[in-house]
Amino acid sequence: MVKLGLRGWITRPGPSRCIASVVAGVTLVAGSGPGVAGANASSVGASSPVSRQTFTREIRPHPMMPRAPLADPCVAAVPNVPASQTAVIQACLDTSANVALRPGTYVIDGPGLHMSRDGASFPSQNPGQLARLLAAPGLAHPLLEVAGGTGDSIDHLVFDGNRDQRAVATCKGYRIFGTNVAIERSPSFKFTNNQSVNTMCGSALQIVSAAPGGPGFEVTGNLFANNGRGILDKDGPEPWADGITLVSCNGGKIEGNMLINNTDIGIVDGGGEGCLITHNDISNPERKGHGFGGIALHNFHVGGGMGDHQGTMVEG
Repeated sequence: MVKLGLRGWITRPGPSRCIASVVAGVTLVAGSGPGVAGANASSVGASSPVSRQTFTREIRPHPMMPRAPLADPCVAAVPNVPASQTAVIQACLDTSANVALRPGTYVIDGPGLHMSRDGASFPSQNPGQLARLLAAPGLAHPLLEVAGGTGDSIDHLVFDGNRDQRAVATCKGYRIFGTNVAIERSPSFKFTNNQSVNTMCGSALQIVSAAPGGPGFEVTGNLFANNGRGILDKDGPEPWADGITLVSCNGGKIEGNMLINNTDIGIVDGGGEGCLITHNDISNPERKGHGFGGIALHNFHVGGGMGDHQGTMVEG
């Protein structure tokens, strides 16, 4: 059995509130930890074995962790020009373990960017001036895909899905092409202090974790905002987007993130051993009534999660 300590993840005005959508057999344990402004608990569905409770919490931004500027930037990449920089940045990722981007906006098209080296780092050169990866209107892939590398770090970058300008015709079915960042079967990695915004559809960050027993991964201190579309005050049609989609979460730590105005689920976990989801702020202040849940423990039939949440802890 999984125990969830809920201490007020979501603040959303209006009569329709949902903190967590969970699978049968999971017990919600309401906590009264620091930062809780008030509580309004209610049980939903007399026949359901799951009690759903809602809380109100003051939302505070999570400051990015400071660090010194990095050397060895990808000097061939030119920011703030309309031409695509995909091939140039990809060449840096293929040949260097440390690829730091100078401040500015970089247009990404074609197949998007890919990382697969062990021990690679991909940050902004100057953490006070973040580099921004902007999806070209015709991009039909994630901005960044990471596959198989061990010990990779992605830090202080902005991933902008450019949703209002994207020209892809449909977002039906498996929507990986509309996702901003996809990380698959990397035994260990850190995704920290980033912003993933304006996702067209799918997810601002999708993770398929490696098998249980590895060193695990970390998603901390990020902002996921304004992802997917949705009609204000209505349950709008697709395309929607999650903030964080954990297709599987083995040994993951999802902590201290801020998720704002995501039109599907704030954080959805499809299963895995020993996943920690804690102290994340989730709100939909500009999309009242649109957003299917704050946190959901789910059952995905792909990626290995399969709804088994053994050892998982969800805490506010």
